[in-house]
Amino acid sequence: MGTKISCDPTSNDVVVNCKDKAGQTFTGTLVERKAIKSAYKNTDGTDKQMHIFSFKVVDGDMPFIKKDVNKEYVEANVTDGQVVSLFPPSRLLNGLNQITVGQTVKVTYLGLGKKSAKGGNKPHTYDLEVL
Repeated sequence: MGTKISCDPTSNDVVVNCKDKAGQTFTGTLVERKAIKSAYKNTDGTDKQMHIFSFKVVDGDMPFIKKDVNKEYVEANVTDGQVVSLFPPSRLLNGLNQITVGQTVKVTYLGLGKKSAKGGNKPHTYDLEVL
């Protein structure tokens, strides 16, 4: 069996690594948003949704990654104007849900926040600015 190649010009395999180092930024223009069925379930048994945002790259220093033939993430080089995907964590998703297609935003990764009183993991925190 050969290698499957996508012929869909809207498909995109380069991803913004938005949880790398505090202080890094990404600026992009929202091209598309979509929600797809996740492999995980909600506590009530319904399917979780995974949110994907496609951006046209404007600027920034967040790294870009993609999967290689061995399905390992490797660094990817992108140029301004190229479309990349962003899979936001919950706190960033809350902000991105408030923007519309065509708007340009700057995302700044602030690092890990404080644990909640209930415990759990430290959340990834962001600053989101509409330009």
